[in-house]
Amino acid sequence: MGVREKAKAGIAWNVIADVGIQVLRFGGSIILARILFPQDFGLMGIAAIFINFAKRLANFGFSASLVQKKEIDRGHVDSMFWFNFAIYSVITIGVVVTAPYVQAFFESPMLESILPVVALAFFIEAMSGVPDALLKKRLQFKQLAFSRLLRNIINITIAVIFAILGFGVWSLVWGMLIGNAIRLILLFAYARWLPGLRFSIAKLKDLAKFGLGVTLANYLNYFIKNTDYFIIGKFLGTDQLGYYERAFNLMNMTRRRVARNMNAVLFAAYSKIQDQDEKIRAGVHKVLQSVGVISYPIHGLLFFLAPALIYNLYGPKWIPTIQPLQIMCASGLINSMVVIFNPVVMAKKRVFRWTMVQSMYWFLLASSIFLSLPYGINGVAIAVVFSSAFYLLAMVFLISRVIPFGFKDFLNNQWDLWLYFVPTFGVTFLSNHLLGQYFDEYSPIKALMLTIIFGSMLVISHLVWRKAFVGEFFIEIAEFFKKGLAKMQGKPNESLAKK
Repeated sequence: MGVREKAKAGIAWNVIADVGIQVLRFGGSIILARILFPQDFGLMGIAAIFINFAKRLANFGFSASLVQKKEIDRGHVDSMFWFNFAIYSVITIGVVVTAPYVQAFFESPMLESILPVVALAFFIEAMSGVPDALLKKRLQFKQLAFSRLLRNIINITIAVIFAILGFGVWSLVWGMLIGNAIRLILLFAYARWLPGLRFSIAKLKDLAKFGLGVTLANYLNYFIKNTDYFIIGKFLGTDQLGYYERAFNLMNMTRRRVARNMNAVLFAAYSKIQDQDEKIRAGVHKVLQSVGVISYPIHGLLFFLAPALIYNLYGPKWIPTIQPLQIMCASGLINSMVVIFNPVVMAKKRVFRWTMVQSMYWFLLASSIFLSLPYGINGVAIAVVFSSAFYLLAMVFLISRVIPFGFKDFLNNQWDLWLYFVPTFGVTFLSNHLLGQYFDEYSPIKALMLTIIFGSMLVISHLVWRKAFVGEFFIEIAEFFKKGLAKMQGKPNESLAKK
């Protein structure tokens, strides 16, 4: 199987796992939101800020280096593992020691007891870095997908059970800890690798040549991802952060669960063809349209269904989540496109240029959020959309300097998607206004009718325009499932048999 076929299979397995994970998380979040309180999610949001910073602080980009570097040996792998073990141990202890100060800063009494256990979950997850990188380098994404799916099943199951038993925010903490531990064991088994007792500074330096830029990019990415959480938690409180966190996670599901995990496959694949710009350009064009086929409908429909979904599934106490969720549907769509460019920048070793773009984006994001604070979390949501639009334009400009793919190529790529989506969104928007005269905004019947209208308009658009990439997208998905079914039944696939 060639790189292209392995990449397709890897993306398919990741998408399957991500759909399963999203269904699990969505169902689990409904149950947890009805049992727990916004403050519980706000506490975990604050804990996540510092744990994510710890991840970046200890991440020197060695995992990405293992995947990107064409030739590695056992010395590279063992040296990376023991370096990670040492540095992550120090960082974990640091989080535990500073927990009282974090609690005092945010004036949240439970943080001091939560952070040490969350830090342990972080350490366990960090130790999976080497086997995870080895599996990515081998393009064994089926195993990676299953390990992530199993972790989420365990995480959510334990969280729900503990929440029902009255453990409060601790149900989220213990679910994370046990899920990470199970995945770590599974990854070592899949990788068929255990660390040897060897350590080489020279091997680490070899990995660090590429890893330094990745490290800087990871630091900036951390600040970008957590600036809104940090400012809301400090100035608006944990209740408002809880509402915002719920809205942000729902909005962010496409980027986080589809596009981001697709990038793990693309980075490994692009690294193998890093000197073939036209092939990378063709890959970017195809992936942008494929992600758009998923992302445009998801975020468009979520915009209309948000009131009914939040009110009927999460409960009336989560109503303040609705408006920021609707606003950030735009940034969710934008970000699902932005992240597609990341593996190209990394595979082409243009990480330091990427960090310059990230720095400008972070400055704009932080500034706009501060200015929007008087308008609450709705104002913050608008600031996030505005900053995301700037980031997309900046990334397209950067990519145009790396491969032959500029603004004109991007607009041509998206034009076909707009032909489908703009009429669909417009008709659904008008229908929403008309139906509002007969149903309240939380009505499940209204939500069902809007879903039917939205879906029908997409079908009509396809019958009118008949763009080939839409049909090809679903044909490839069907072919993948056909092959998988044939393997399970022990029958050769027809296309393979012909070969």
